[in-house]
Amino acid sequence: MAISTEKRKVLVDADAFVALVYAKDANHDAAAGVIESLLDTQLVASSYAYGEAVTVISQKAGRTTAVKFIHDTNESPTVVLDASFNFRRRGEEVFRRQTSKNVSFTDCINMAIMEDWGIKEIFSFDKIYRKNGFKRLGID
Repeated sequence: MAISTEKRKVLVDADAFVALVYAKDANHDAAAGVIESLLDTQLVASSYAYGEAVTVISQKAGRTTAVKFIHDTNESPTVVLDASFNFRRRGEEVFRRQTSKNVSFTDCINMAIMEDWGIKEIFSFDKIYRKNGFKRLGID
């Protein structure tokens, strides 16, 4: 699926996907509210975040729910960007800039994509994005 050049772009992190799909997630209600505000937005996810979401959804909600998430994502206008060698390298640069040991490499890949694509907003509940100058939708 091609990325729209006309629509506002928002990156989606794994925790937002999980919160949307898994009703017992602590952020489920907040995520449901945020997604309603993104109907006219181009949602973008890194392949790292997408893979992480599939795994966590499978662990928390079951394999059937994870398979449904895969199907629903493939049928949606959400663009899953393959994190190429260049994005991996840029993610390594972002990772080196972090001072906390608790920053995930997936988050760094996401931030590299956001920096390279000029995306300023993310659908995530992780504080690290705010600390790196990005706006978390529904929170910041």
